[in-house]
Amino acid sequence: MNRRLRTAVLALLITAGTLTPITATAEPAPARPQAVAATTPQSTQEDKARAMQTVGLLPDDALLVLPDKGFVIALWRRVTGSEVRAAAELAFSGADGECTQFIKYGLREARDRDQANQIRDAAIARANRDRRARAAAAAGIVAEPELLIQSDRDFTYALYQRAAGPRVKQAALVAFGATPDAQRVFLETGVLAAHAQDQQEAIDADQQATEAERARLAARDARARAAAVLAIVATDQLKDLSDDNFLREIYPRTPADTEVRKDTLNALLDNRPAVWKAFIDTGIHDAVRRDILAALRKKAEEDRRTAQAIIAKAEASLVHPALVTAGRRALAGSDTAVDRFVRLGQWEALTQSLRTTAHLDDHFVEDAASGPVVTRRNPNGQAGTEAKFTWKIAPGLSDGDCHSLESVTRPGHYLAVVASTTRAVPSTALVRVEPSDTTAAFASRATWCSHAYHSGVQFVSEYRTAVQLKFAPDGRVVAGSSGAFWSNSTVGALAAQWAVEPPGPNVVTAITLRMTNDDPARTFLGNPTGPETVEATHRWRQFEHGRVYWSPATGVHYLSAHLLSAYLRVSGPTAPQFGLPTTDDRIAPDGRGRYLDFFPNGTADGSLYFNPDAQASYEVHGKIKALWTQLGGLSSYLKYPTSDEFEIPGGRRSTFQGGWIDYHHATGQAQAFAS
Repeated sequence: MNRRLRTAVLALLITAGTLTPITATAEPAPARPQAVAATTPQSTQEDKARAMQTVGLLPDDALLVLPDKGFVIALWRRVTGSEVRAAAELAFSGADGECTQFIKYGLREARDRDQANQIRDAAIARANRDRRARAAAAAGIVAEPELLIQSDRDFTYALYQRAAGPRVKQAALVAFGATPDAQRVFLETGVLAAHAQDQQEAIDADQQATEAERARLAARDARARAAAVLAIVATDQLKDLSDDNFLREIYPRTPADTEVRKDTLNALLDNRPAVWKAFIDTGIHDAVRRDILAALRKKAEEDRRTAQAIIAKAEASLVHPALVTAGRRALAGSDTAVDRFVRLGQWEALTQSLRTTAHLDDHFVEDAASGPVVTRRNPNGQAGTEAKFTWKIAPGLSDGDCHSLESVTRPGHYLAVVASTTRAVPSTALVRVEPSDTTAAFASRATWCSHAYHSGVQFVSEYRTAVQLKFAPDGRVVAGSSGAFWSNSTVGALAAQWAVEPPGPNVVTAITLRMTNDDPARTFLGNPTGPETVEATHRWRQFEHGRVYWSPATGVHYLSAHLLSAYLRVSGPTAPQFGLPTTDDRIAPDGRGRYLDFFPNGTADGSLYFNPDAQASYEVHGKIKALWTQLGGLSSYLKYPTSDEFEIPGGRRSTFQGGWIDYHHATGQAQAFAS
């Protein structure tokens, strides 16, 4: 193997969550470096204990301390329900974070499907196992059950370790460093083609074999490949059968109601040896391919039905607008997008913020150090404050049809009614953010059911059904009775009404405030194409026709798409001659192009200009810009810049439509030249 290929593969090898390593049968396998940690926080020990209780297992300290991937495979070894086992398999072989979401949410849903005898994940998991079993058989490898539930990537690596043929090993190693789609294609067809090449090269290398012997060996290999697509590792006895007897042997092992079963029977019923041979050589592979495509179509249809059911439930809940949006976006996309939404995206879209509608503008529930309070969101969009106003509205710990509000800044901590029964004023029981435990009492205290209320939503405690989530005049979040709340209060019963809004919340950032109230800017820039991004010193948001920047020092200003490409090309906010914009870009003095001056040190230094003739934008700054401005800028013979400033021997240069300007390091002066 060449050094570049080995280096590329070494950079991609994995370790986290894999099963016991498999000893290579040929050259030593590359060592696996540490995988990048998943961005999703790991589940807590209480989450794992609750998961075990969900499926009737006693919490086991040895399992509770395992990382999420290790816990899922350990649970898979112990549970019996087909949907729970299948969901565990899919989580274990899926993307980073799927194991965590399975432990916290997915396992209970799978348990419910088992109890209702609803099959969803079992068929998908079986199809994944079959794909890997066929690939193993194609390489002549007998795969044990725990090998078949690994991810396609891990399984591809295992094939590299176990395969004897050099072509299979090389192809597996290349696929291992490729995309998930490429790994799937390799397992479906690539390993078979590579193994066939290994076999043919072995036949060709045997100089002593007669033509008849070569034909016999080729027929044996063809039978082995035909058996492999049925996940059968062909024995010598099976490979030595005549074509018709081979078909009689494999027919009972074809899956019922499939194309391959139908075509195998048709080939058997035909008495022509040429038909048997053609079916073994190519026909069985075509039939299996049609079955795979049919299964993928069926899965895609089922995924879309599942996504539609998730969206319908989210709409009925009144508290999951982000989940509804994510689901609709997935349904408008590819089958792959829908598959990801069903497996992982639905759990990633649970975060929302809670805004009070009771005569207080822009006030949200905050996870403060003193306890949950209702406070005003910083109108300047101070970086780093969003998470405190964000809650994960997850399936209820006590009732999956209700909700538990988990802190984003402190995973495993939930908004819960205080358990004390010695309250002096029962109607104002405090609410706290408490760490979860595995008791039924805590699960009930941390579960809230949602109901439509006026123009918003009301949260009613399952722990005390007469108690609602409210807030007090001092800003505390409390659990008040459903009757009159405070006497002489202008807030009144509406203190129990909430608006569920996007996470962040970004609805009151300076960028959003301007774009909401500045009609010309909104018309010029178009619609936003993504959420606000928080940098160390500033925020920005991308729009259809430009980008808006904000910082406490510079305020909110935009660059149109005409100038943005040049701004980013020269390092944008981090470039010393630019920094952040302190004005919007504007029409150039000639009425044709656009420009923007920057004032990083209080005086104009860098500028960006869009040349309408070339449909391109360039920067000009420093002494070169000063001379260009002195000569008249756009009205001079130089006109628009046609390059960014660049290095030349002894200095720097910027080119223009009518010439160029050089800056000389030795003299510290700039000099203009006409074309």
